Amino acid sequence: MPRRSAFPLCLVLLLASVRAFAAAPGVVTEIVTELDGNWTWQRGDNPQWASPSFDDSSWPAMSAQAFANIRPAAQRDGIFWYRQRVQAPAAEDLALELGPIDGACEVFVNGSRIGGLGAFPPHPAWYAARNLLFPIPPGPRDLLIAIRVYRWKLAPQWYSLGIDTARLPVLGSEPPLRTDLALRHERLLLRQFPAFEIGLLCLIVGCVALELYRRERSEMQHLWLGIAFVFAFFDGIGGMLSVITTAFPVIPFLLVATAVNGIEQCAAILFLGTCLSRRPPLLVKILGIAFMAAIMLNGIGFALAQQPLATLGALTINLWLPASVVLGLVAATRTALKREPEAPVLAVGVTAYEVSLTWAFRLRQIFPQLPATVPLGPFEARVPDLGTAVFAVCMFYVLVKRFLRLREEREQLGQEFEAARRVQTLLVPAHPPQTPGFVVNADYTPAKEVGGDFYQILPAGDGSVLVVVGDVSGKGLRAAMLVSHIIGGLRHEPSRRPAEVLAHLNTALMGQTDGGFVTCGCALLDKNGCVTLANAGHIYPYRNGEELEVPSGLPLGLIANPTYPETRIQIVPGDRLTFVSDGVIEARNSRGELFGFDRTRQLSMQPASAISKAAQNFGQDDDITVVTIAMQPA
Repeated sequence: MPRRSAFPLCLVLLLASVRAFAAAPGVVTEIVTELDGNWTWQRGDNPQWASPSFDDSSWPAMSAQAFANIRPAAQRDGIFWYRQRVQAPAAEDLALELGPIDGACEVFVNGSRIGGLGAFPPHPAWYAARNLLFPIPPGPRDLLIAIRVYRWKLAPQWYSLGIDTARLPVLGSEPPLRTDLALRHERLLLRQFPAFEIGLLCLIVGCVALELYRRERSEMQHLWLGIAFVFAFFDGIGGMLSVITTAFPVIPFLLVATAVNGIEQCAAILFLGTCLSRRPPLLVKILGIAFMAAIMLNGIGFALAQQPLATLGALTINLWLPASVVLGLVAATRTALKREPEAPVLAVGVTAYEVSLTWAFRLRQIFPQLPATVPLGPFEARVPDLGTAVFAVCMFYVLVKRFLRLREEREQLGQEFEAARRVQTLLVPAHPPQTPGFVVNADYTPAKEVGGDFYQILPAGDGSVLVVVGDVSGKGLRAAMLVSHIIGGLRHEPSRRPAEVLAHLNTALMGQTDGGFVTCGCALLDKNGCVTLANAGHIYPYRNGEELEVPSGLPLGLIANPTYPETRIQIVPGDRLTFVSDGVIEARNSRGELFGFDRTRQLSMQPASAISKAAQNFGQDDDITVVTIAMQPA
């Protein structure tokens, strides 16, 4: 249900509560007649049974109180007729009020149909039971009231939502009866108010949990908690809707309600599993799915009037419910022992929830005298609802604390990223230095705030230029800090021989890569065009549009004392060398295609910015670094 649709319903409940407190007690002051005589009844169906001339003296009788509680097993499954002769009171606008009837019904007075609810076979339909009011047309005061009822053999008592489930049928003037019925209806809504408030609390907590999961997808605990609380809201709102309107068909309601409740319970069990470990253990997943299936099986059995399915579902629920409670208590204990600051509050909430379920579904079966509800001023709240409320309040506290902590951590991380970005901006030059005899072009585009690629252009007084291009495995702050460490080492590197430079970097990086590695290519160009290259697992450079295969050693930081062979080539004025990082090769478009080596080779004679832009437009997935260097004529 969209969040906005809850507010009109809340307004209706508030208005109902105000009127219920302000109005006089719901007692009809007009003359009324309670139908307290015996009713005759018969199973079967015959239109003649509505006629006042029909002789029903051979039918069995039942007391008025038994009729008001028309739910014994003998009164299940089939069409039944109930008849009583009465003397109507001297009142204008006569009406008949009936208590709730589980099933479809039609009401006849002196052979004429005056109303009904639901539909009969061959296409039966019945609605959540409610007190009903039927106006009676003017006529004689001697009345034969006949009620035709289609009863369902598995009709569950819990969906009867009448205002006075044991109220005797009443004859009286329609206006005061309707006013009295409206007042009692408002009081019924008022009694439901705590459940609705708890449902809204569940919705708020559920939305907060799902928002935290959206921000941090690795926190599966937030996902299952959010699903459980959102579906708990829908579970509760279904009962409220069935109270507010009589036009609420039972079978669709039953199917939807059991599906919603099953998902809610499954998500709650998986949430408890995340209290034991970051991912719910397999046995917990099996328990959650089995419990959900049992609840749905029970509901389908009732909805389709299939006794075996309903019984199997009920037995399975009774089997799995203790396991669920034990899981909850174990999860509460494990949670309380954690060092997180919110852990004790979370443990209290889980314990309250599990204790309330045990109270409602186990202890009250053993000790029926235990109360099912707790008075709260003019309200009453069911014990499971109170347990859910305590759980929701505790979880709201936990989620708010986690949100504040997460925001603080994000702000701190953002400050660290900004500091790293500034350091990296200083270390990785925006423009290459002056290199007499060579034209150097470079473009560096990190995939995030800070990157794991690096390059350095280090000219010397003898006219030579040392070019270093590399890539740290991984991304983010850790990679950026490692880049800073590498560049600091390069700027204090005494040697300019590529093999020695790589060997010294490898020594400096041993034990610093946190299980990762660094690829690096190094080239020394002297003023006469002699180029010495060494490679530590980096992508081969390109020379005049062709890949230049350079024997490679292992990436840096993996093993101690590796060897890095050197390769010498000669370039002439106009030749161009191009160095790229794997962010160019591994750029990926929306169809999953890689930019690849062929496209890179074809573009390798372009300026660095053009190569980088082409890879970005194709689909940047990693840091991109491109360095080109061309020899100028003397």
